[in-house]
Amino acid sequence: VAAAFVGLSLLPLTMAANFKEELPATAILLVACWLAVKLSGLTGPARRPMRLALLSGLALGAASAIKYTAVLGVGFIVLSCLWSAQGRHADSTSSWRWGDAVRRAAVAGCGAAAGFLLLTPWLLVEPQLLIRGVHELTGWFGEFPQPVPPMVTHLCRQLPGGVGIPLAWLMLIGTCVALIRHRRSALLLFSHPFLLFLFLSPYVGTASHLMPALPFLSLLAAIGLTQMGQERIPHRATAQALIALVAVAVLWPTLTDACRLVIVRQRPDTQSLARDWIDTHLPPGASVLLDGVR
Repeated sequence: VAAAFVGLSLLPLTMAANFKEELPATAILLVACWLAVKLSGLTGPARRPMRLALLSGLALGAASAIKYTAVLGVGFIVLSCLWSAQGRHADSTSSWRWGDAVRRAAVAGCGAAAGFLLLTPWLLVEPQLLIRGVHELTGWFGEFPQPVPPMVTHLCRQLPGGVGIPLAWLMLIGTCVALIRHRRSALLLFSHPFLLFLFLSPYVGTASHLMPALPFLSLLAAIGLTQMGQERIPHRATAQALIALVAVAVLWPTLTDACRLVIVRQRPDTQSLARDWIDTHLPPGASVLLDGVR
């Protein structure tokens, strides 16, 4: 269900040009999140937690080298290190092994630095490039004051415009249900979209900035939808059929828009039509007067 929400939403089609860096960065980030889930002990006792912390950090660093917003995945790594230190002592936070949590977080941090520098080795020779890039990025985000709070714009305009109104509502409702029913696992998934929204809060931007959060919100929507269906309908087959119908109903408006967009993009654009008209109607040796910078 979550894969359908990601693959059939309108955002990957409208922002297909951004997929060159978004797709590999998000895929590696999901690997880092999966390793963090294994480290947290939510799926069972973590074997070799130090190795899991190192691998999760490596994946996070590699994703951050491709797309800078991937560094916000630090949230689920910190949570997984904290919960992995709980071990068998689940009665109170005072029994947690805080030293283990700090050591695993430090190992994950070293792994993230190694993964980042593995794909950007030139920063070891010219670290000023990284400093300049961070300075330009923070300055760029602060140059666009908006009369409407950007967080409201992201939730009320960018997200529905990118995935469709039905799916956006299902993402919000599913996230709330998942956070209530599956608190820890949902928090791990929700940490990255939450930090991304906070990071983008000073700047409105476009729906393309929400693309890294799309897989995580789709997973939360699928978890919430499945949880609601199983709680309301005890019969397993009937619940699965109802969940499938709801998913199809939610995706149908967005799917029709996506098909319409694909048809429109297959048509020749105005630039090609203008070039063909000029080649056909202008006499040999004639020149075209250009006005403007392009």
